[in-house]
Amino acid sequence: MLLRIVDGDPHVAAELRSWAREVHPVSTTRRTAGELRVRAREIAEARERADAKRREAERRRQAEEAERTRRTRINAPRQRGADAWREINQEIERRNASGYDRAAGLLFDLQVLAREAGEQDEFNRRLASIRTTHERKPKFIERLSRIGRGNDAETA
Repeated sequence: MLLRIVDGDPHVAAELRSWAREVHPVSTTRRTAGELRVRAREIAEARERADAKRREAERRRQAEEAERTRRTRINAPRQRGADAWREINQEIERRNASGYDRAAGLLFDLQVLAREAGEQDEFNRRLASIRTTHERKPKFIERLSRIGRGNDAETA
């Protein structure tokens, strides 16, 4: 057949179509436009469900990653022990916004750790001492007010 096509035989195309129909018969059932629209809608809905499932899995993965990062950050002061409190005082003594922010962040992390360990009273005592020592630093005291709210500090 290929040689006949190359030679330009005009009848080979008809024979090839006939042979293809015998090997792969065309379905005699025809679908209506309505049936095609229904099938297209089913396919679109399946894709939307798959996309929603993928988005939800990604959201869960990101939430888990954020929680791991948060736990790592919160546990860092625990590993430093008393050095964390010295670091807080060093940051406060910088007397600038970034130092105050770092000190407040460390205090927040220590508060979470204290709450988990049942040592909230000890933390509150140390926080009160810091507040008294640095009461003339209004910008720092403002940051401490977010920490001093106890359970609301989770949102700070």
